[in-house]
Amino acid sequence: MSWSTSKRIAGHLRKLGHNLVQMADRARHAAIELPPAVYFILAASLLLIAVSDSQPFGNYSFFGALLLAPAIVLCAAGIVRSPSQHATQTGSSYTFLLRCLVFTALLYHCITTFAMLRSHSGKDIDVNLFQEHSAAALLRGTNPYTLTTVNIYGRGTTFYAPQLLVNDRVQIGLPYPPASLFFVLPAYLAGDIRYAYVFAILLSAAICLMLRTNLANASVACLLLLSPVTRYVERQSWTEPFVLLTLACTVYSALRKRSWLPIALGAFLASKQYSVLALPFIPLLLSGYHRKEMRKLIAQSVGTAAALTLPMAFWSLSGFWRDIVLLHIRQPFRTDGLSIANLLFPISPALILCFVIIGMIFAIHNARPHPSMFAVCFGFTLLIFVATNKQAFCNYYFLIIYALLLGAASMSIPTTTPEGVSLEYVKGDGISTFRPSRQSMRENVLVSTAYGSSV
Repeated sequence: MSWSTSKRIAGHLRKLGHNLVQMADRARHAAIELPPAVYFILAASLLLIAVSDSQPFGNYSFFGALLLAPAIVLCAAGIVRSPSQHATQTGSSYTFLLRCLVFTALLYHCITTFAMLRSHSGKDIDVNLFQEHSAAALLRGTNPYTLTTVNIYGRGTTFYAPQLLVNDRVQIGLPYPPASLFFVLPAYLAGDIRYAYVFAILLSAAICLMLRTNLANASVACLLLLSPVTRYVERQSWTEPFVLLTLACTVYSALRKRSWLPIALGAFLASKQYSVLALPFIPLLLSGYHRKEMRKLIAQSVGTAAALTLPMAFWSLSGFWRDIVLLHIRQPFRTDGLSIANLLFPISPALILCFVIIGMIFAIHNARPHPSMFAVCFGFTLLIFVATNKQAFCNYYFLIIYALLLGAASMSIPTTTPEGVSLEYVKGDGISTFRPSRQSMRENVLVSTAYGSSV
């Protein structure tokens, strides 16, 4: 090969390398410029694929476990990008069609789910047994946290810690907070506790569309109603539909009905043990509030949660502590759970706590103050907690997926002050602040002009 030929080849290779670097740089900038909602939708999609990769849904699979870390990274990227999201007042020009679409999905979900519930009793899972026995006991005037339950899985089961089995009875009455029991009581009287969770799914989908009737919200509502994962969660009597309903009510109240927020947030905090992970993110719901108003709302919400929980707790403190706290500490490591721990090795509780705290600090520091980010940051933190934990199943990922999608669908909705003025979040040049949205300023000008005053 001559010197001139070698020189030409080297020049072509140098040009090719330069072009590849430029292409990679353009791709990196294009990825960074994606709207933050896209990151959360991609993360939720990965989790939905991971959960659906095994039968039953949400059990361990190698491929599914591999998708958990990318989903966490996508959530983190979306949180970092969230301050770039601007509120808009625009809706859809196809409002009627979208409502008809969601209504059709509601009817389909009702028909298929009730048919499934008639063909599947749900008695093959302890979750159903715990709730039915607890509801019957409460109606008799017996404290459900003092009960024990028959072991339906037989001797030698690995589903419970050895100290929880005495004479083939499980030393568990009700492993959930009282609020979930109150929620299923009407359904128990109607014949099946799972009716309550079907109602929760229907109402959650309706609330998602009520936030704003556009294609994004209608898509989230339809996915919730039509996904086979949703029907599986309902069939298994898991309580996550109730948690999702209280989360949707919280986001809706923060955006549309601020007077409802203390009750909605209080119900969410009382819905399940892991709801405490959302406590650091409460200020995200209260953008535009003064500190005094924030403290008042937080006190009212915590008071609502306490009113739903403490009476049953004081009825039997030892039983409540056994079922709500000690049970989950004693439970064994489950090798069938969809977690990174099953992919690698069991992770110590101290290390899991460190991961969760780091995730919380990261989210608080980077998230845009907006009710949608309350749902997203809660889903992000719960994902870190579940993906590294000893028990990680379909019900937890179901809630995480729809918390992320609920946040993504409501990101562009303007928040309001207690006086009803829409605000938009502005961040730039080291300054972060709220200002009245352009729509609110136009409305104020029109009102002032109508009353003969100048602005």
